[in-house]
Amino acid sequence: MKEAINQRFIEAVNAIISCNKEYNKAKIAAKLNIKPSKFSEILNKRMNISIDSILLFSDIFVIPLDWLLMGKGSIDHSYIKEENPPDSFKELAESRKETIELLRGKVMSLEKEVLELREKINIEESINASVQRGAVESLNEPKLGEKIGK
Repeated sequence: MKEAINQRFIEAVNAIISCNKEYNKAKIAAKLNIKPSKFSEILNKRMNISIDSILLFSDIFVIPLDWLLMGKGSIDHSYIKEENPPDSFKELAESRKETIELLRGKVMSLEKEVLELREKINIEESINASVQRGAVESLNEPKLGEKIGK
């Protein structure tokens, strides 16, 4: 599995270098905080890339983790054509912040809906209980023509 992850990492690095003139092995290594000699060892399959470096690589170059780690899906080469790929986590963080806010709003809306439904259920249960009590009481009441205190 480690070899497969390493192979996909190498494939992505080569795609970035071949499609984006701004990048070479040294620049990618620097962005990942990996010494050039260690990076060379990884690219030559003598070492495996660390999970921390994979995560950073995925964030910087917008490469799906599903593809890098599991081989699911495919690599999206559209990120390579960007003139300025994200240099930090700032863009990613802002995007995730927006998503979180949207989800928070949805959760609040659903919580409100749940409370309203619980209220309706309580009212219905109260009505049903009253109806049942009334039915039981009417069964216990003497009917016309019956003697009280048999």
